[in-house]
Amino acid sequence: MRCSVNVRRMALAAAERTRGLRHLLALSRGASGASCVAVARLLMLSLAVWLSPGAWAQPTGSPLPPGTDLSKPLTLADCIQLALAINPAVSIAGQSTRDARAAADQVRAAQLPNLLLYADTSASRGLRRSSSFGGSTTGAIQTERNADVVLSQTFYQSGLREQIKAARANVQASQFGERDAQRRVVVDVAQNYYTVLADRALVEVAGRALATSEQHLEAAQYRIASGLSPAADRYPFEAELAQARLQVISSESDARVALANLKQAIGLSASTSMEVADGLARLAVPGVFDDLLQAAYRNRPEVHQLEAQIEAARMTLRAAEILHGPALGANASLTYGSFTGLQGHEWTGLLALSLPLFDGGLTKARVDSARAGLASIQETLLQTQISIGSEVERDYLQAVAADARIDAAEAAVRAAQVSLEAAEGKYAAGGGVGTVIDVTDAALKLRQAETDRVQALYDLNSALAALRAATGNTELIAGGP
Repeated sequence: MRCSVNVRRMALAAAERTRGLRHLLALSRGASGASCVAVARLLMLSLAVWLSPGAWAQPTGSPLPPGTDLSKPLTLADCIQLALAINPAVSIAGQSTRDARAAADQVRAAQLPNLLLYADTSASRGLRRSSSFGGSTTGAIQTERNADVVLSQTFYQSGLREQIKAARANVQASQFGERDAQRRVVVDVAQNYYTVLADRALVEVAGRALATSEQHLEAAQYRIASGLSPAADRYPFEAELAQARLQVISSESDARVALANLKQAIGLSASTSMEVADGLARLAVPGVFDDLLQAAYRNRPEVHQLEAQIEAARMTLRAAEILHGPALGANASLTYGSFTGLQGHEWTGLLALSLPLFDGGLTKARVDSARAGLASIQETLLQTQISIGSEVERDYLQAVAADARIDAAEAAVRAAQVSLEAAEGKYAAGGGVGTVIDVTDAALKLRQAETDRVQALYDLNSALAALRAATGNTELIAGGP
């Protein structure tokens, strides 16, 4: 079905391009002279665009890692592993880490030896005044060739050590940020995976309800044909059957949408075909709340990221305070070179002390800015810790509630099944003991009970995935179904 839709879209796109080309040809027939040349150029450009591979290309997403087989149903662990390999959010976070590491190397390079090779050549010819005629003549061409090797070393620079420490702390912060991006991708994939399982289970519920409705209508038609029931008995069952068919259509549509969302969460393109394995299962609610809360404070990457940012901000503030006062610098250089007829070496040693007597408040403003940045990150850490505590508590309570609802939902399913069987038996016995409404109501209650059981299982699995991500233990998520 999807292939036919894609072919139809490609055919419509080709028809649009063809109409555009016919329009350009019509313009070229009515044009002359320079306008003909312009139209011809436009026609050739349109042909190039129409024939180019990009006109038909579809986004394919990131390349799949070797060994990936999408022809087989994927487990949750498979989906998570694939997402960590191809999801753009993970790659973006990795690039941020590499950028921070490169920035740290740039700062650290200031305290390392610097070896420079330099060479140049030049030629010139000037004018000189002639004494006999008072005019000027051109002089001889002068050529210069220079080459030197310079070795320089900075032994000390005020604030440089603090700047290097700040850059290293920023690298650590970026690394923890990368881990947090992975954590977010994992929980997003897990919850979308459970949504697919739940919607697939609801499709099965709707299918069973449809089969039951068809059986009810067949039984009613038999009783009507046998003269055991009035003809009006068929209408409630026909309405029940129509509603069941609508529910099947809606459930199948929701399942397809859920699978599309899962592919997006993984990082797969919309044109990729995939299926999921497993089914919703009842998992145990882990641990004691206080232990989970402490694990979250200990493991969450955002906490460690902010702590590293605080250290970087402290070092930035310390460097700004140092440069606000007397600044000391010590460096030396050794040069060996050849200069147009001369060869030799020279060395230079420099010890400098500077004090900003008046800079328009620049260095003081830098100190104030660094202090405000440090205070802001510290408050952000406190806010994040409060948010993490609330997140763990919410997910834990939702998991406990969903686990309790499963028992109630299963009991409701058993009771609804017995009630439906009783209503069907009474209706089949005749004599006015059971009515059509009793049967349809019992069937509706059974479908609702089965739906509630699926919803409870989904809520439990989703809450546990969120709880494990909230405590920073994303490795445990892949261990579930």
